[in-house]
Amino acid sequence: LFSKDWSLAELSGEVQQTIDKTIGKKVFNIGGTTAASNYVALPKPASKEGLGLTSPYLYLQLKLSPSSPFTIHFDVVTDKGFVVRISLSSRYSVAKRVGTVVQLPCPSQLLRTAGAWTVLAIDLPILVGRLVPADGEGGFQCLKSLTACCTLSLRAAFISESVYAASSLPRDLTMPVPHK
Repeated sequence: LFSKDWSLAELSGEVQQTIDKTIGKKVFNIGGTTAASNYVALPKPASKEGLGLTSPYLYLQLKLSPSSPFTIHFDVVTDKGFVVRISLSSRYSVAKRVGTVVQLPCPSQLLRTAGAWTVLAIDLPILVGRLVPADGEGGFQCLKSLTACCTLSLRAAFISESVYAASSLPRDLTMPVPHK
């Protein structure tokens, strides 16, 4: 999303850009345990325009810290103009909606990858369709923003028209096999 121009992103709190020793790529290590003060936000929260990305699939290349809480927020705009925040977190035990925020517990498959690099693929139209009543607020129109918070490492965030299998990921999302 911001492969060249990170000036449009906001880095807050314990965020460091480093070279990951396992994959040999630049990553953002987000520390701290407070999501509200330790994050990478795309674009800056003060931006009124947002990302406006209409492709249906969001891919995040990330590494969770074992036994540490994390949160990822993505704000979507529906075709009826509503902004809904979807929050995926290890802090939630059940899915629930509070106003315009949908809180989702982290899937166990993702938690099992903690400590290793993985690619999380999110089908935004399907997710919005299951979480937001289409008769009232509408279906997915675009991704407005993305915020990765506390105790995780983020290598890349991509939006795509295509569904990828692990074997067919674009080169930017593949990771070298570590040497033994």
